[in-house]
Amino acid sequence: HALIVVNIIKHCLQDQSIGVAIINLLRDLEIFKGLGDGELRKLARLFTQKLFRPGEKVFGTDDSGHEAYVVMRGQIDIQLEENAAPIATLGQGQVFGELSFLDGGKRGAMAVAKQASILLVMQRGQFFELTQREPHLGLAVMRNIALELGARLRRTNTTLSTRQASTSVSEMRGDLIEGSTR
Repeated sequence: HALIVVNIIKHCLQDQSIGVAIINLLRDLEIFKGLGDGELRKLARLFTQKLFRPGEKVFGTDDSGHEAYVVMRGQIDIQLEENAAPIATLGQGQVFGELSFLDGGKRGAMAVAKQASILLVMQRGQFFELTQREPHLGLAVMRNIALELGARLRRTNTTLSTRQASTSVSEMRGDLIEGSTR
């Protein structure tokens, strides 16, 4: 019986240390900014861990989105199409899938494990149940997600504007060069 008790205690301590690691990871994420340890603990309970092998698909384009992900270990490629070059590679502490998680819409891209990866996964339904019980917590997380998505949209707009401007300059150079050879 003593061995069984030791194993149960060891298992509980192991679970507790994993819980502390998850809380420490969440504390550093922008979407959980401003939350206290008690609130982070409540959110940490919503996450499950999933292991993905290299090349394994986390989700596909047009899949329904009921989960948000945090990279605990490894790297995830975000691709617009199968076998296409990644538009982003995400690593430890980065969040993805939150747009579809919020609105329940279809995924706009696919996510594939670039290497063996451990992801924390939060289910939309469980999160919304928590927000019903604790509206202030839900509001803080939703606000932070909105700010993060807004920042990404602004960066994308800047990148597209820069590309469009450089394309226009290249076209003008081409026109000038072609015009001088006529």
